[in-house]
Amino acid sequence: MNKFYFFLIFIISSSYCTYSQGIYFWDPDDQQTFYSGNHFAIKGAAVIGYVMGQAPYLYVSEFRASIDYGPEHVGGTGSFIVTQAGTHIVDGRAWAMDWLSGTSYQWYEVSGYLTVYVVDNDPPSTPQGLQISQSGSNHPILNWTLNSELDISHYEVWKKGGNEGGDWHLKTTTTSNSYEDPNESVVDGPYQANEGDAYYKIKAVDINNNYSQFSSQVDMRIALDPPQKIASNNSNKPNKYFLSQNFPNPFNPSTNISYQIKETGFVTLKIYDLLGRKVADLVNEVQENGQYSVMFNASELPTGVYIYSLRVNDFVQNQKMTLTK
Repeated sequence: MNKFYFFLIFIISSSYCTYSQGIYFWDPDDQQTFYSGNHFAIKGAAVIGYVMGQAPYLYVSEFRASIDYGPEHVGGTGSFIVTQAGTHIVDGRAWAMDWLSGTSYQWYEVSGYLTVYVVDNDPPSTPQGLQISQSGSNHPILNWTLNSELDISHYEVWKKGGNEGGDWHLKTTTTSNSYEDPNESVVDGPYQANEGDAYYKIKAVDINNNYSQFSSQVDMRIALDPPQKIASNNSNKPNKYFLSQNFPNPFNPSTNISYQIKETGFVTLKIYDLLGRKVADLVNEVQENGQYSVMFNASELPTGVYIYSLRVNDFVQNQKMTLTK
């Protein structure tokens, strides 16, 4: 059997809620308007207790208190059993007469807002309805259906591939049901070199740090960054051609390929399968002397061993890499 915990956040503008003539709810121990705790708790619920006081110059004949989750209570003290998390309206009123002014009996009323979390150790349900589309800024944008549980703290957005490469990693957290990835640009049309897929999935987290299962994943084709020239100075400029082993290797679905060239030339970096068929063009341009790095996304390729080949002027070097899915 799960153990239940109870946690409250009070949304109160002051330490007590005052009526127009000075009648108020109060807790004599901590001067909070509403209170609850484990010593009041029953399974799956929180108990909201109250004590009503009055100003010394008022004659009060009757107290009443109500909450939008439960019946009205009569009397100077009482409690409400709340079994649903959320923000509740707590109303109080008193039938009173101001004996200083001699005014007639009337109801004095006040309302306060209270956020109650009835928290358990059950994981949230798996987020549903995850979709991906192209935003107005040409970025991938995710949308999903908010969970029905009212104790959800936030959602985690996980990503793999794209220009960040690598395996699944936590991209961001959000309290909304939408996320736009500003680091990727969406492309369409026939598949081209320096393009790949970015994959996303989400999970829900409640305020007791329970995690849901991952949602289904979605993906979108994006433009990969061009080869990045690694900063160097005159003392460490390359004096030879060299093609490094990709990292990570094995990889899924993205890996980084680094190389260096000793003089300006026309550079090509191509990927082949073991039958010699070209499967990707990563570089096809004139580059200056220097060190370079390029990301290869193999999300469209099957598991297997591939050959990547660097050609600069009369220099050619090949390396093997392994894609595992």
